[in-house]
Amino acid sequence: MIEPGAIVHASSTVADDAYVGSFAIIGHPRRKVPRRTDALFEAWEKPVGSHIRSKAVVSAYCHIDDGAVVEPYAWVGSRCRIGHDTRVGEGAQLYYSCQVYDRVDIGPRAVVGGFVCNDAVIEAEAQVFGNLIHRLVDAPSTGADPRPDESEEAPRVESAAVVGMGATVIGGVTVGVGAYIGAGAVLTGDAEAGTLYVGVPARPVGPAPRPFR
Repeated sequence: MIEPGAIVHASSTVADDAYVGSFAIIGHPRRKVPRRTDALFEAWEKPVGSHIRSKAVVSAYCHIDDGAVVEPYAWVGSRCRIGHDTRVGEGAQLYYSCQVYDRVDIGPRAVVGGFVCNDAVIEAEAQVFGNLIHRLVDAPSTGADPRPDESEEAPRVESAAVVGMGATVIGGVTVGVGAYIGAGAVLTGDAEAGTLYVGVPARPVGPAPRPFR
């Protein structure tokens, strides 16, 4: 079902038993990134389409870019943003107004409620309520302009790990299986599996608590 006011761009598909809320945008096309010597506005690239699979729910005012896939039974809360070529796994949940950027892989039954940078990986049943970000110092570049297709190394959150509310995971680090990054912590190195990390910078303080579900 597609509610009035929703926009489904060319090449995109919505399963007959999926739901798209009012004023959602599905398959927003990608624009060629201009260099400083180019005109401000470039032609749109040829769309590949976004796909909303069976029983998936995309709530009102969501913005889903070209190339994204929302797998069956996934739920995307209102005003979420999903970037180009991102996959939202089966049964995953994206909470209200979360921002997930390009080429992100969100595993089955994962829960996301924060900011997720390009190329991050969130494995099955992980919960991310904080921010996954790049270091913003290592981006490859050509001349004075960064190349959008050569992103910095991104965080990886392994299965059943938790990134608490307001916590920040920075750079190409791994949050191990079942690890727990406490609310407000700032993690700049790998987190060992099954371990609780708190503080700024985050440090291990004992075994991780059992996730609340």
